[in-house]
Amino acid sequence: MAIACSDGDDQSWVNRTTFEKYAKEQARVSPSVGSMWSAIRMNCIHYSIRPHHRFEGPWIANTSYPLLLIGNTADPVTPVTHAINMAKGFTGAVALTQDSSGHCSISTYSNCTVQYVRRYFHTGELPPVNTTCPADEMPFGPGAEEAGVVGAEMMEARERHASIAAALYGAGGGLLGSAMASGRAAAGWFE
Repeated sequence: MAIACSDGDDQSWVNRTTFEKYAKEQARVSPSVGSMWSAIRMNCIHYSIRPHHRFEGPWIANTSYPLLLIGNTADPVTPVTHAINMAKGFTGAVALTQDSSGHCSISTYSNCTVQYVRRYFHTGELPPVNTTCPADEMPFGPGAEEAGVVGAEMMEARERHASIAAALYGAGGGLLGSAMASGRAAAGWFE
């Protein structure tokens, strides 16, 4: 909460009426996670610590090397349009779209995405503009008709990447640590 509340806009002005209106709108717009986001905002209403320095933009730069941004088509937190818009502000940047649900590209395995990320880190090559990668698994794993060959291939790919995921977790974890803790050896994006 400390990061969300101090990185976000000050919420001390929010009163009960304003919050109720906001919460109802969030639940309407996103029945699956709207209430959760409302609860996060509620925690920030009385959070009085503000950062001394808070970068508010512009989100435009000429980086020393073009950036690769990734966005999922159904990310409830950071929609793919955010990655596309961010890429416009950075010279030479490309936004790769992953056709999947979940927050962050590691939430759903995509061999296509993994290959582009590896290529980017090994050679600096970016995917072509407007590239969309399919997901190789859906929520709750492959369907019964896919469980044979596709499931075995995916398991093999996860096993190949497990050592990298473990190394990243050991080096500090972050979001990867959460994935490891939940038994999903994140897919080793950086091998």
